[in-house]
Amino acid sequence: MRTAYDLRNKEKMMKRKFWPAAMTALMALLLACGFAACADTGDTGNDNPNDNPDTPEEPLQATEGLVFTLSQDGTEYFVTDYTGTAAEVYVPATHEGLPVTTIRHYGDGDAFAYCKQLTSVTLPDSITSIGGGAFLACSQLTSVTLPDSLVSIGEDAFAHCENLASVTLPESLVSIGNAAFQSCTTLTNIHIPAGIMYIGEAVFELCNDLESITVAENNAFYAARDGILYNKDMTQFIHAPAAIEGSVTVPGSITSIGTYVFSRCVHLQSLTIEEGVERIESQAFWLNSGLTSVTIPDSVWFIGPAAFANCENLAEITINGSVEYMAAGAFFNTAYYNDADNWENGVLYIGSHLIEAQETLSGTYSVKQGTTVIAYNAFENRAITGITLPDSVTHIGDRAFYACYNLQRAALGNGVVSIGAWAFNECSNLQSITVGNTVTSIGIFAFRNTAFFNDDANWEDGVLFLGNYLIAARETLSGAYTVRQGTTVIADAAFADCINLTSVTIPEGVTHIGANAFANCFALASIDIPDSVTGIGDSAFSSCSSLTSITIPEGVTRIGDWTFVGCGNLESVVLPDSVTSIGYEAFMGCGSLTSIVLPANLTSIEISAFSGCYSLTSITIPESVVSIEDGAFSGCTELTSVTFENPEGWYVSEDAEAGTVIESSDLSDPATAARYLTDMYYYCYHNWIRLS
Repeated sequence: MRTAYDLRNKEKMMKRKFWPAAMTALMALLLACGFAACADTGDTGNDNPNDNPDTPEEPLQATEGLVFTLSQDGTEYFVTDYTGTAAEVYVPATHEGLPVTTIRHYGDGDAFAYCKQLTSVTLPDSITSIGGGAFLACSQLTSVTLPDSLVSIGEDAFAHCENLASVTLPESLVSIGNAAFQSCTTLTNIHIPAGIMYIGEAVFELCNDLESITVAENNAFYAARDGILYNKDMTQFIHAPAAIEGSVTVPGSITSIGTYVFSRCVHLQSLTIEEGVERIESQAFWLNSGLTSVTIPDSVWFIGPAAFANCENLAEITINGSVEYMAAGAFFNTAYYNDADNWENGVLYIGSHLIEAQETLSGTYSVKQGTTVIAYNAFENRAITGITLPDSVTHIGDRAFYACYNLQRAALGNGVVSIGAWAFNECSNLQSITVGNTVTSIGIFAFRNTAFFNDDANWEDGVLFLGNYLIAARETLSGAYTVRQGTTVIADAAFADCINLTSVTIPEGVTHIGANAFANCFALASIDIPDSVTGIGDSAFSSCSSLTSITIPEGVTRIGDWTFVGCGNLESVVLPDSVTSIGYEAFMGCGSLTSIVLPANLTSIEISAFSGCYSLTSITIPESVVSIEDGAFSGCTELTSVTFENPEGWYVSEDAEAGTVIESSDLSDPATAARYLTDMYYYCYHNWIRLS
């Protein structure tokens, strides 16, 4: 579980959202408010107003024990510590004739953090910023008056204020930092005013009594529906209150329901997931005891581990369409799972999905007609001796039959498209395996340590085939190898660690090269990939340190994560125009790569894609590219020329919702553009996005 301090060191990685216009306005507001760096002078004691007639008269006496620190430019004071004992604190608008603008840590001062006796705080209209951790763990704080002048609330500012039951956010507020109200366990409602442009991560996490979040209709950056906070176009969850009640509809504009988003929402009774949602992540609805029914729409293809686990009253589950990936325990300990009437001869189905077989299942078993998916570890370690799948089954999940030691025969039908990782691994008596010609991907070690795998008679010149599928090669395979004609799929990790393999010829007809297929083939200097290949898995050629050139055929749409990472001698890569994305660290460490032509239809270059390509001297960013992620060209020390075909509309961001405009005139100069992309003191470790 995350804590307030965990969030401070969270890595800024993967798929970050930008609101550049928001941060441009935010920075203007902050500058207007006159924030300045902290200085090295301080003062302790009561407020001493001078006799200047222009100084507003203080309505209340400043609380004894406030510590004031003068800003570096000498124009304002910060409250940086509190050494008093009073439970009710009043902060003055001025100190020694200057405005008091900020509550913040400084030096050894903790502002008001850990003031266990503090029950209420009144802040004047001069305050524009409450810094990070300013009121952290003030466990008795029940009331805080936030002034209409307030612009920003820092990360952890009110975290672990367990008795803070209500907060009114002023209209002037622009940003709320990470975990600002985390673990305010008695907070019940929050209204987001129109001016807020940025809300950080986990702001209301572990606020167990929070029932509803509302948003001003004219807020340009956020929206609420059914008490849940979203970004404005409702494509991203910001927060679902833990104490939300009644009915919730997840809009189809959301593609993924994230981990823990609705977990422990024990008062949630009715859930509608609209068409358009694609993924339900691990433990998304875990421990929702009030939930009684759910319908999974056709658009959902992934349900993660324990997604609905321990929803003890969830009795009605409808899955429309075919969820391709059903993870372990997705519906464990639900009312549906615990109802013996839902188990058919020792096997639990939900619609066309086979979820789990009871541990007592033995003998031969035929999966019922119409089943499309065998879920993750559905038969793991069961005592079955034979399994027959109907032609309707398209997906066999990871570990579906793992360690079925008694299994001797598997008839997989004529409709299977994918066989998951470790699907039949450790089925030590499995000798007879039949499968149709429809398979397009086979996961890592799917058949390892089966009797079929361990029988030397099934290997041809050091390579194991199952029908038209190349399953594995012995690590002793060396020299040149030509894949036999008729092969259609090279399984994940098939040639991995064949350290003496020098060249491979792949025949026409192969459509898929699996993840890690040639990983760590250190001597592999050449490989011929036919035009029939349309898919290449992640890490397919990682650490092929002797590979000097490769041509990717037309039809491949993605260069996956780590595909060529560590290919230190790779000098030439030809990418087809069909490629639209280059994945995470795809070419990282390709130190001999001097040039590469990016495809005309490329839209995204992901995190560290070309990091460490220190021989790369020039590159052209096609007009189609709209996203260049964090560190994509970090360590490209010789990259001195970057040509943007479209230099207009680019923004960069270091933080989740912030953005800075990059002038088109700068990006029109190849030398300046290269410096911006590669220099850590400019925008190398930022995300770049181009808006139309």
